[in-house]
Amino acid sequence: MSGQRPTIEGLKKVLDAIADDSRIPANFVAWIRDSLRYGGRKIRILRYIQEHTPKNQMPRLLDVGAQFGALAIYETQLGCRAAALDYGMYAKAFREAVADHGVDYRECDLESEPLPFADDSFDIATYTDVIEHHAFSPKRVLTEIHRVLVPGGRLILATPNHTSIYNRIKLFFGSGVSDEFDYFFNTTAGAKTYPGHHREFTRAEIRSALEPTNFRALECRVIDDDLASLLNDRQCVGSTESISGSPDFVIRFLGHFLVDAAHAIRTLDLGSRREEVREIGRFIPPVLGRIGPVGSPHLKSGIFFLHLFFDAADAYAAEYPCEVVRALLGATADPNT
Repeated sequence: MSGQRPTIEGLKKVLDAIADDSRIPANFVAWIRDSLRYGGRKIRILRYIQEHTPKNQMPRLLDVGAQFGALAIYETQLGCRAAALDYGMYAKAFREAVADHGVDYRECDLESEPLPFADDSFDIATYTDVIEHHAFSPKRVLTEIHRVLVPGGRLILATPNHTSIYNRIKLFFGSGVSDEFDYFFNTTAGAKTYPGHHREFTRAEIRSALEPTNFRALECRVIDDDLASLLNDRQCVGSTESISGSPDFVIRFLGHFLVDAAHAIRTLDLGSRREEVREIGRFIPPVLGRIGPVGSPHLKSGIFFLHLFFDAADAYAAEYPCEVVRALLGATADPNT
């Protein structure tokens, strides 16, 4: 695999090459370019693959649910042999253009068809932001991915964390945590199958899905959205959209402060003071209750965020997994042999 380090700039070139292809339907072009705002996720995956691949080895990679194939194309540029899968309109719209970049792009209905590859065909499979879109159990898909991986191969799975701090904040303020209602109710009203999120998962549920399909979880991380990718996207695309006016952006921005603060606390030698941190955290909920409906909403929300902060501090002080950050629950797994 190439020693070239994956970067956001490199990913942007890949996205531009796809979007500029005359075979790509015009209604997909803006969506392809705008995906740069989440490019940090792909860069993390590519760097993980690079770090876990021996030098001078050309790993065989499969991207399940590839859409427009940016991850697979960038993988080929880094010296991998890449294959990609998708179905329906995505396969029809992107298969030919992506294949011209050296990717073996095939169409497959994950709900009913086996993966169109022989046993032990790949060293690594990526299954990112896909599992939550299934209107069916992912058990058969995971079993099929296991089949096409070599013994000791790796699966990189990423999906929104249903119990993220961001979802908890939304629920606290009375908002829903499912897809936007207007998108669900109006935009997709004519769709035969809803294309949004059918089920989001918790960390424990992802582990529960991996083990019976013969995977062993090596790492399971809660990671935050990459704000650098979002800012880079705004600069490159030149969008007039107001970032500061986006509630999701503001929440993610606050999430970064919470995570940084929690990491800072983790580096402290708290020793006997760990119980004090926990006690302060336990003190906050009763205060929220006393403020009640007549209290200042700003004060109440401020104390709520303080409580979240101490939740994070408690978790890091006690050294157990802490779900203080959004959306991606990354599970890296290898098949049991």
